[in-house]
Amino acid sequence: MVLLKVRRVLGLVESHGLDVLVVESPANVTYLTGLPRSSGTVLLVWRDGRVLALTPALDYWRVTDSVKGVEVRPYATYSLPDFEVALVEPPHTYVPKLLKSEGVSRVGSDNPYSRVSAEVGRTLGVEVRDFSEVLAELRAVKTPDELELMRRALAVTERAVEEVLGEVRVGTTERAVAALVEYRIKLGGADGLAFESIVASGSNSSYPHATVTDRVIGSGEPVTIDVGARFREYCSDLTRTVLVGSAPAEVRRA
Repeated sequence: MVLLKVRRVLGLVESHGLDVLVVESPANVTYLTGLPRSSGTVLLVWRDGRVLALTPALDYWRVTDSVKGVEVRPYATYSLPDFEVALVEPPHTYVPKLLKSEGVSRVGSDNPYSRVSAEVGRTLGVEVRDFSEVLAELRAVKTPDELELMRRALAVTERAVEEVLGEVRVGTTERAVAALVEYRIKLGGADGLAFESIVASGSNSSYPHATVTDRVIGSGEPVTIDVGARFREYCSDLTRTVLVGSAPAEVRRA
Protein backbone atom coordinates (compact mmCIF):
# COMPACT_ATOMS: atom_id res chain seq x y z
CA MET A 1 0.00 0.00 0.00
CA VAL A 2 2.82 2.43 0.85
CA LEU A 3 4.64 1.85 -2.45
CA LEU A 4 1.43 2.42 -4.38
CA LYS A 5 0.85 5.76 -2.66
CA VAL A 6 4.44 6.88 -3.21
CA ARG A 7 4.15 6.00 -6.90
CA ARG A 8 0.95 8.05 -7.15
CA VAL A 9 2.69 11.05 -5.58
CA LEU A 10 5.72 10.62 -7.84
CA GLY A 11 3.43 10.84 -10.83
CA LEU A 12 2.02 14.12 -9.52
CA VAL A 13 5.49 15.49 -8.76
CA GLU A 14 6.50 14.81 -12.36
CA SER A 15 3.29 16.08 -13.94
CA HIS A 16 3.53 19.35 -11.99
CA GLY A 17 7.15 19.86 -13.02
CA LEU A 18 8.68 19.66 -9.56
CA ASP A 19 12.19 18.51 -8.72
CA VAL A 20 11.29 17.60 -5.15
CA LEU A 21 8.28 17.62 -2.84
CA VAL A 22 8.61 18.45 0.86
CA VAL A 23 5.98 16.74 3.03
CA GLU A 24 5.60 17.93 6.64
CA SER A 25 1.97 17.42 7.66
CA PRO A 26 1.79 14.40 10.01
CA ALA A 27 -1.39 13.27 8.23
CA ASN A 28 0.34 13.33 4.84
CA VAL A 29 3.48 11.64 6.17
CA THR A 30 1.36 8.88 7.67
CA TYR A 31 -0.63 8.59 4.43
CA LEU A 32 2.51 8.02 2.38
CA THR A 33 4.45 5.82 4.80
CA GLY A 34 1.91 4.19 7.11
CA LEU A 35 3.92 5.51 10.06
CA PRO A 36 1.76 6.21 13.14
CA ARG A 37 2.55 9.23 15.33
CA SER A 38 4.63 10.80 12.59
CA SER A 39 4.86 14.29 14.08
CA GLY A 40 8.33 15.72 13.54
CA THR A 41 9.12 13.55 10.53
CA VAL A 42 9.72 15.33 7.22
CA LEU A 43 9.64 13.51 3.87
CA LEU A 44 11.49 14.53 0.74
CA VAL A 45 10.16 12.93 -2.44
CA TRP A 46 12.42 13.48 -5.46
CA ARG A 47 11.26 13.31 -9.04
CA ASP A 48 13.77 10.49 -9.71
CA GLY A 49 12.03 8.26 -7.15
CA ARG A 50 14.22 8.78 -4.09
CA VAL A 51 12.41 9.20 -0.77
CA LEU A 52 14.16 10.50 2.34
CA ALA A 53 12.64 10.62 5.82
CA LEU A 54 14.16 13.01 8.34
CA THR A 55 12.96 11.92 11.75
CA PRO A 56 13.64 12.91 15.37
CA ALA A 57 16.55 10.86 16.72
CA LEU A 58 14.51 9.13 19.43
CA ASP A 59 12.10 7.87 16.74
CA TYR A 60 14.85 6.61 14.44
CA TRP A 61 14.57 2.89 15.23
CA ARG A 62 10.78 2.92 15.23
CA VAL A 63 10.74 4.57 11.82
CA THR A 64 13.37 2.26 10.30
CA ASP A 65 11.47 -0.78 11.61
CA SER A 66 8.10 0.51 10.36
CA VAL A 67 8.86 2.10 6.98
CA LYS A 68 10.50 0.14 4.18
CA GLY A 69 11.94 1.39 0.92
CA VAL A 70 12.70 4.82 2.38
CA GLU A 71 16.07 6.20 3.51
CA VAL A 72 15.87 7.40 7.12
CA ARG A 73 18.19 10.00 8.66
CA PRO A 74 17.83 11.03 12.32
CA TYR A 75 18.11 14.62 13.47
CA ALA A 76 18.27 16.29 16.86
CA THR A 77 17.73 19.83 18.08
CA TYR A 78 19.86 19.21 21.16
CA SER A 79 23.10 17.41 21.98
CA LEU A 80 23.02 13.60 21.97
CA PRO A 81 26.59 12.48 22.69
CA ASP A 82 27.54 8.96 21.63
CA PHE A 83 24.37 8.50 19.58
CA GLU A 84 25.17 5.41 17.53
CA VAL A 85 23.78 6.76 14.24
CA ALA A 86 25.12 9.86 12.49
CA LEU A 87 22.84 12.78 13.22
CA VAL A 88 21.98 15.56 10.79
CA GLU A 89 20.87 19.11 11.44
CA PRO A 90 17.20 19.90 12.08
CA PRO A 91 15.08 19.98 8.89
CA HIS A 92 14.81 23.78 8.69
CA THR A 93 18.60 24.03 8.21
CA TYR A 94 19.40 20.64 6.71
CA VAL A 95 16.80 20.54 3.93
CA PRO A 96 17.77 23.91 2.34
CA LYS A 97 21.45 22.96 2.31
CA LEU A 98 20.71 19.52 0.88
CA LEU A 99 18.50 20.85 -1.91
CA LYS A 100 20.95 23.61 -2.76
CA SER A 101 23.79 21.08 -3.06
CA GLU A 102 21.70 19.18 -5.62
CA GLY A 103 20.91 22.24 -7.69
CA VAL A 104 17.18 21.95 -7.06
CA SER A 105 15.05 24.86 -8.27
CA ARG A 106 11.44 23.61 -8.47
CA VAL A 107 10.14 22.75 -5.01
CA GLY A 108 6.66 21.93 -3.81
CA SER A 109 5.44 21.66 -0.22
CA ASP A 110 2.31 20.57 1.58
CA ASN A 111 2.96 23.48 3.97
CA PRO A 112 4.65 26.31 2.05
CA TYR A 113 4.41 28.64 5.07
CA SER A 114 6.36 26.40 7.43
CA ARG A 115 9.81 27.22 8.74
CA VAL A 116 11.34 24.51 6.55
CA SER A 117 9.71 25.77 3.36
CA ALA A 118 10.48 29.40 4.19
CA GLU A 119 14.17 28.58 4.62
CA VAL A 120 14.16 26.52 1.41
CA GLY A 121 12.70 29.44 -0.53
CA ARG A 122 15.14 31.92 0.98
CA THR A 123 18.22 29.73 0.50
CA LEU A 124 17.39 28.70 -3.07
CA GLY A 125 15.93 32.04 -4.06
CA VAL A 126 12.75 30.41 -5.37
CA GLU A 127 9.07 30.40 -4.58
CA VAL A 128 8.00 27.14 -2.94
CA ARG A 129 4.81 25.94 -4.62
CA ASP A 130 1.78 25.09 -2.52
CA PHE A 131 1.10 21.40 -3.11
CA SER A 132 -1.40 20.95 -0.28
CA GLU A 133 -4.53 20.92 -2.45
CA VAL A 134 -2.97 18.43 -4.87
CA LEU A 135 -2.30 16.01 -2.01
CA ALA A 136 -5.76 16.63 -0.55
CA GLU A 137 -7.38 15.69 -3.86
CA LEU A 138 -5.23 12.56 -4.05
CA ARG A 139 -6.16 11.50 -0.52
CA ALA A 140 -9.86 12.18 -1.09
CA VAL A 141 -10.13 9.07 -3.27
CA LYS A 142 -9.74 6.14 -0.89
CA THR A 143 -8.07 2.88 -1.84
CA PRO A 144 -9.70 -0.46 -0.95
CA ASP A 145 -7.18 -0.83 1.88
CA GLU A 146 -8.11 2.55 3.30
CA LEU A 147 -11.82 1.75 3.12
CA GLU A 148 -11.21 -1.46 5.06
CA LEU A 149 -9.35 0.44 7.79
CA MET A 150 -12.27 2.88 8.05
CA ARG A 151 -14.73 -0.04 8.31
CA ARG A 152 -12.65 -1.58 11.09
CA ALA A 153 -12.57 1.72 12.98
CA LEU A 154 -16.36 1.91 12.70
CA ALA A 155 -16.84 -1.72 13.78
CA VAL A 156 -14.81 -1.08 16.94
CA THR A 157 -16.91 2.00 17.71
CA GLU A 158 -20.25 0.30 17.12
CA ARG A 159 -19.32 -2.62 19.34
CA ALA A 160 -18.12 -0.34 22.13
CA VAL A 161 -21.30 1.75 22.10
CA GLU A 162 -23.54 -1.33 22.07
CA GLU A 163 -21.68 -2.79 25.05
CA VAL A 164 -21.96 0.44 27.06
CA LEU A 165 -25.64 1.19 26.40
CA GLY A 166 -26.58 -1.14 29.24
CA GLU A 167 -24.51 1.00 31.60
CA VAL A 168 -26.46 4.16 30.78
CA ARG A 169 -28.87 4.32 33.70
CA VAL A 170 -30.29 6.73 36.23
CA GLY A 171 -27.62 7.92 38.65
CA THR A 172 -24.69 7.41 36.28
CA THR A 173 -22.68 10.48 35.31
CA GLU A 174 -21.82 11.62 31.82
CA ARG A 175 -18.12 11.32 32.66
CA ALA A 176 -18.54 7.69 33.77
CA VAL A 177 -20.31 6.73 30.54
CA ALA A 178 -17.63 8.48 28.48
CA ALA A 179 -14.88 6.65 30.36
CA LEU A 180 -16.59 3.31 29.82
CA VAL A 181 -17.07 3.75 26.07
CA GLU A 182 -13.50 5.01 25.61
CA TYR A 183 -12.22 2.00 27.55
CA ARG A 184 -14.24 -0.32 25.32
CA ILE A 185 -12.98 1.40 22.18
CA LYS A 186 -9.36 0.88 23.18
CA LEU A 187 -9.98 -2.63 24.49
CA GLY A 188 -11.60 -3.42 21.15
CA GLY A 189 -8.36 -2.82 19.28
CA ALA A 190 -8.40 0.88 18.42
CA ASP A 191 -5.17 2.85 18.53
CA GLY A 192 -6.99 5.70 20.25
CA LEU A 193 -9.89 8.09 19.91
CA ALA A 194 -10.77 9.94 16.72
CA PHE A 195 -11.79 13.04 18.70
CA GLU A 196 -12.81 14.12 22.18
CA SER A 197 -15.83 12.05 23.16
CA ILE A 198 -19.24 13.58 23.85
CA VAL A 199 -21.72 12.18 26.36
CA ALA A 200 -24.50 14.71 26.99
CA SER A 201 -27.62 14.11 29.08
CA GLY A 202 -30.81 16.05 29.70
CA SER A 203 -30.55 19.70 28.68
CA ASN A 204 -26.89 19.18 27.74
CA SER A 205 -28.02 16.91 24.90
CA SER A 206 -29.44 19.96 23.09
CA TYR A 207 -25.88 21.15 22.39
CA PRO A 208 -24.53 19.75 19.10
CA HIS A 209 -21.02 19.76 20.56
CA ALA A 210 -21.42 19.42 24.30
CA THR A 211 -18.57 18.83 26.70
CA VAL A 212 -18.57 15.91 29.10
CA THR A 213 -19.48 16.94 32.65
CA ASP A 214 -20.17 15.33 36.02
CA ARG A 215 -23.90 15.77 35.49
CA VAL A 216 -25.93 12.87 36.88
CA ILE A 217 -28.31 11.26 34.39
CA GLY A 218 -31.94 11.48 35.48
CA SER A 219 -35.06 9.46 34.72
CA GLY A 220 -36.75 10.10 31.38
CA GLU A 221 -33.77 12.00 29.98
CA PRO A 222 -32.15 11.69 26.56
CA VAL A 223 -28.46 10.84 26.51
CA THR A 224 -26.43 11.59 23.38
CA ILE A 225 -23.22 9.62 22.82
CA ASP A 226 -20.91 10.89 20.08
CA VAL A 227 -17.66 8.94 19.88
CA GLY A 228 -15.14 7.63 17.36
CA ALA A 229 -12.20 5.26 17.12
CA ARG A 230 -8.85 5.77 15.41
CA PHE A 231 -7.46 2.64 13.76
CA ARG A 232 -4.09 2.97 12.00
CA GLU A 233 -4.83 6.68 11.67
CA TYR A 234 -8.24 6.16 10.03
CA CYS A 235 -11.24 7.34 11.96
CA SER A 236 -14.91 6.69 12.61
CA ASP A 237 -17.64 8.95 13.99
CA LEU A 238 -20.81 7.52 15.52
CA THR A 239 -23.65 9.36 17.25
CA ARG A 240 -26.54 7.70 19.09
CA THR A 241 -29.22 9.20 21.33
CA VAL A 242 -30.93 6.91 23.85
CA LEU A 243 -33.63 7.45 26.46
CA VAL A 244 -33.31 6.45 30.09
CA GLY A 245 -36.58 5.21 31.52
CA SER A 246 -39.94 6.50 30.34
CA ALA A 247 -39.57 9.57 28.15
CA PRO A 248 -41.82 12.61 28.70
CA ALA A 249 -44.08 13.62 25.79
CA GLU A 250 -41.88 16.60 24.93
CA VAL A 251 -38.84 14.36 24.57
CA ARG A 252 -40.79 11.87 22.44
CA ARG A 253 -41.91 14.68 20.11
CA ALA A 254 -38.30 15.87 19.73
